[in-house]
Amino acid sequence: MRTARFFLPFVALAAAVAPACGGRTLEDQPTDSAVIQIVAEGGTLREASVVDSSVPPLRDASVEGVDGGPVQKLDVIELGQVAAGATVPFTVPSGTLGFHIMVTATTPSESLAVLEVRAPNGEAVFTNATAVGGSHPSSETLFGVTAAAQVPQGNHAETTPVAPGTWTVKFRGDGPLRAKVQIQSTPDGEFHGGALDVDLYIPSGIRLGGGTAITIANAPTNVEVRGRVAAFYDAVLSLYGLSRGNLRFHGLPSRYATVEDEELGDLFQETRVAPAGQGLHIVLSDSDDSSEWWGIAMGIPGAANSPGNEQSGLALASIPGADAETEGLVLAHEAGHFFGLNHTTEFRGDADPLPDTPVCTNISEETIESCPDFDNIMFFAGAIGNATSSLQQRRVVQGSPIFRAFQTGVAPTPRGIRRTPDIGKLFGHPGVAPTQGERLALLGTCGHPSHRDLRLSSASRASLVAVTKDAKVAPLLRNAAARLLAQP
Repeated sequence: MRTARFFLPFVALAAAVAPACGGRTLEDQPTDSAVIQIVAEGGTLREASVVDSSVPPLRDASVEGVDGGPVQKLDVIELGQVAAGATVPFTVPSGTLGFHIMVTATTPSESLAVLEVRAPNGEAVFTNATAVGGSHPSSETLFGVTAAAQVPQGNHAETTPVAPGTWTVKFRGDGPLRAKVQIQSTPDGEFHGGALDVDLYIPSGIRLGGGTAITIANAPTNVEVRGRVAAFYDAVLSLYGLSRGNLRFHGLPSRYATVEDEELGDLFQETRVAPAGQGLHIVLSDSDDSSEWWGIAMGIPGAANSPGNEQSGLALASIPGADAETEGLVLAHEAGHFFGLNHTTEFRGDADPLPDTPVCTNISEETIESCPDFDNIMFFAGAIGNATSSLQQRRVVQGSPIFRAFQTGVAPTPRGIRRTPDIGKLFGHPGVAPTQGERLALLGTCGHPSHRDLRLSSASRASLVAVTKDAKVAPLLRNAAARLLAQP
């Protein structure tokens, strides 16, 4: 199954304090937003209340110095029923930051894809479901009922800025297809910042990081939930220039406390309880003895603003011992995928379609840390040391329809992230650097097919075997080590 997965490897990721508009810093911002709502499993909506007086008030980002002014209305063009292979026109207005094309089928179809997108001058920006400049398809279906593409997703001249006029799109698929285009814009075509609303899904009984049981009732004040939300919002501000928006909590049945691959489609259909509108859907869950991924995004890009769709969001499978900041960064990486970002480089050498992200050539198990994109948040091995984003990566994210774009004001300046996690803690030896096998096991928590090309030395194999036999290591990490050893 083609999935966008992430592992956070072994060296420091970091915490830089970046100023927000209005002179405040990330440290000044509250850990949650003002408009916080709890949704019980039955769908009853009620305002959340803070019962712990030690918890800071829940406030909206708009009162924290974000100079946003009014919010731009999202344009949605319903293309209606479309025929596979037919050229379908639509009009993009001046001031467009980006647009998202989504096609859905009534029955699963492995052939489903946004096949081709052409600019008003006739030049292709997507061909064969691949952004021009890319090395592999990204706008094909994940589960067979939805496929999506975003402009910009590469750096074609007609997308920087997005050219106004009549664009065309072609789809591939079987049976009746329906499509729509969501257009993110501002009056002057400049990014002035925006608020990212989040619908957060809490399966009953999860224990993030191996902590105490969490329910929909205590989730808004739970330190593990709050920590991951705060770290995620700090990351998307520091990396992509997006400010925190409104946060809604939704309860899920306890059967989703851990999630198997084959359950992902059902899981994300549970997002149908969310109200329509712009926002990101995030499911928090725990890893278990059979888990094979740490974080997962349901598409590059995913089904934006489509609650109830099988590809409508991203999920975390929390690892016992993992701290909130680390897992907040896992979510930030997965959000990058969902917004339309590929890995900068894959282990097999494939690169993303953005020319300002370095390409790592001649990768081996010993040379990963010397890759020029090693500290990029979208490196296939996760961000190491200083977690950064490039200008063109930010343009892709800032063209997504998922956030609420401000019409005026000064956008936050992305600063990157600096922090030093204790990775040894994940393997039962806090404060001690991970072994080569432990580092490779973290690599294995990414399920991308490129890792099939990893060739292991005899010393690395011996070190991985030690990880698989270490009872102190979380099962997800032991599973990852075993999967790498099973490669031919």
